[in-house]
Amino acid sequence: MAGHSKWANIQHRKGRQDEKRGKLWTRAIREITVAARAGGGDLSANPRLRLAVEKAKAVNLPADTVKRNIDKATGALEGVSYEEIRYEGYGIGGAAIIVDTMTDNRVRTVAEVRHAFSKYGGNMGTEHSVSFQFKHGGHFVFAPGNGGTASDRRYEKVDITDPVALREWAQKEKIMLTVVGPEAPLAAGVVDEFRAHGLRIFGPTKAAAQLESSKAFSKAFMKRHKIPTAEYETFTDAAAAHAYIDARGAPIVVKADGLAAGKGVVVATTLQEAHEAVDFMLVDNKFGVSHNAGADGQAVPRVVIEEFLQGEEASFIVRCDGKNVTALATSQDH
Repeated sequence: MAGHSKWANIQHRKGRQDEKRGKLWTRAIREITVAARAGGGDLSANPRLRLAVEKAKAVNLPADTVKRNIDKATGALEGVSYEEIRYEGYGIGGAAIIVDTMTDNRVRTVAEVRHAFSKYGGNMGTEHSVSFQFKHGGHFVFAPGNGGTASDRRYEKVDITDPVALREWAQKEKIMLTVVGPEAPLAAGVVDEFRAHGLRIFGPTKAAAQLESSKAFSKAFMKRHKIPTAEYETFTDAAAAHAYIDARGAPIVVKADGLAAGKGVVVATTLQEAHEAVDFMLVDNKFGVSHNAGADGQAVPRVVIEEFLQGEEASFIVRCDGKNVTALATSQDH
């Protein structure tokens, strides 16, 4: 019995080690895929990818796996195509995505499914999930929708994104309730527009949405209300930003102020990566950031540079009506 117990303990430890390694490798593959898809597969020109590759090396992810996933993310891998994606079921944690048909007909990794999902209709995946939490029945309309909602006959898809046009359409169609998920329409003031005309809508106002749409605003808000946050400075001048980075050193975090579809944050492990990130965001705008307007109403490129904090990141979201607060489940979306 003693020998059996010892062998069982060895197997248990090995299983735990394999599980831990699998999670680390999955995260590394995911970061490589996202970085390569956002900035290309050239390590010399993509600091985010360089950082992801270094992290992959640190967890002993095989070099051929690293290369394969870079090639796959950039479309350089022949013989692999993502043909169809559909939604199978939903729970509190989000959507379960099933990839129906793949040319090489094998089990997909989490990173591969995420890549396919984002390539073929990842936008509004959250909103599609939310619709399943309502009681079935009634008529649901998505604006503008995505690949999943387009293929689902239970939903109508309306290709409208302008807040005023959406409001006019909602009035015409007598929409009972609008639920807003994406940041862009919230930042554009869709909630304010609907409320001004007496329409029921769930979401923060344009002013409140700045906590999401502007990193400079949210950092200033936290500092003003003494909410713990990493030390930071905000810059619109590239030379001043470079000087600050040289003074602070690396690692350091560079964030684009506006909405950037998840591409606006660079965790730079070297000074070179930090300087390149500043140029990408302030000068070249290779990340495609939607810059926020300045005092004169004109779009102003802006970055937030903050100290690097070691540890796990998680989102803690609550619903609030101005008086009452209800907490939702925590999540990680990176």
